[in-house]
Amino acid sequence: MNQFRALQTDSMLHEGNVIIWWMVITPPLPALDIARWSGWLDNTENARAERFYRQETRETFIAAHALTRRLLAEYTGQTQLNLPFSFGRFGKPEISPESEWRFSLSHTGGLVACALARGAEPGLDVETLARRSDVVKLAETFFTPIETSRLREVSESKRRAYFYRLWTLKEATLKATGKGLHAKLNEFSIEPGSPPTIQFGPDSTDDPADWHLEQWQPTRKHIMALALRRPSVRPTTTILRRLQASDL
Repeated sequence: MNQFRALQTDSMLHEGNVIIWWMVITPPLPALDIARWSGWLDNTENARAERFYRQETRETFIAAHALTRRLLAEYTGQTQLNLPFSFGRFGKPEISPESEWRFSLSHTGGLVACALARGAEPGLDVETLARRSDVVKLAETFFTPIETSRLREVSESKRRAYFYRLWTLKEATLKATGKGLHAKLNEFSIEPGSPPTIQFGPDSTDDPADWHLEQWQPTRKHIMALALRRPSVRPTTTILRRLQASDL
């Protein structure tokens, strides 16, 4: 608890900045932890968790949402962790339409994470690098032609890692817009360099200068990306914090 509270006045939480907490998990998780975390979720979240057939998937979902609930309580001063969320036009959860606090959560096999910002819209995506898929075929389906062309130019030994760098950045961007599944990954193009850059299609009103993209590899098995739509072009500071599951 003190670890969270010590950060409530952290300068990284000034408007337009973002803090990301992430946690490695190894299901099956202790039953007492799952029961305690489930108590922090609202009825809708718990109902969604129960619909997952696989125990690992269910526990990962609960851990990610519990982490988010705990962070929101600690940073915003909420006393009731399981308050119902509001939802934006396309279904993105939020504390309320009036709140200056915005968040984005993500989870994958073995890792959960949450990004929290004030006065800016964060999108966060995490993926495991252990999945075995035909990444070129996926790119042909979901990416822009230029992104697919760049992927083909990458050596086969590095192609999978390059694909997931691009995939997480694009997923994070969709989350930041709040559109999620209502938008398409091929409506904009990203170059996953240092730093990553973004270009929007001719029909978009988005300005690339309003976007901040970052990427990390928190473990050798996972990749994480942040997309932040800022209210201005002021520099963005991002801070990463790792939490042990036993401390949540």
